Amino acid sequence: MKKEDRTIADKIFSLDKVRPETTWDEEDLWQHLEKKMHLKRKVERIMYAATFTGLLISLSLAFYYSRNNASMIEHTTESIDLTSNQANDLHDLEASAVEFILASCKTGMDICKSEEFKALTAELNTLELEIASLENMMATYGDDPLFVKSKIQIENHKSEIMGKLVQMILS
Repeated sequence: MKKEDRTIADKIFSLDKVRPETTWDEEDLWQHLEKKMHLKRKVERIMYAATFTGLLISLSLAFYYSRNNASMIEHTTESIDLTSNQANDLHDLEASAVEFILASCKTGMDICKSEEFKALTAELNTLELEIASLENMMATYGDDPLFVKSKIQIENHKSEIMGKLVQMILS
């Protein structure tokens, strides 16, 4: 017999001293204990297998989703290639529109005194200040794509305002 079997047997036979009225069939007792031990080992193996399977499934899912998420990330870069001539031409057009608006208002046109015209002029001045602020930030922190995109949006809005002012003067 193994050492632990002997230990179990000793403990069982010590029960005889505590409960002498009970008789023990040694062979039946050993079969019963072996069934219990076999069942316990079987449950332990099933638990290990279930734990290993769960861990394997979890790792597989984590790997699968990490690969799918990584493939969904996209990066886009917008770039505008303006030659210095085009930039100068745009700057000259803007300057000439501003000169036209100022010259028209110096003649004393009534439209220049309207509340809508004054509000658009004030908004135009605010946009110019925002552009100057963004240019300072770009000079300090570099050409961050967010700064460039914001500047483009503000300049587009500024162009719309200037167009509205010119239309108001011409109509």
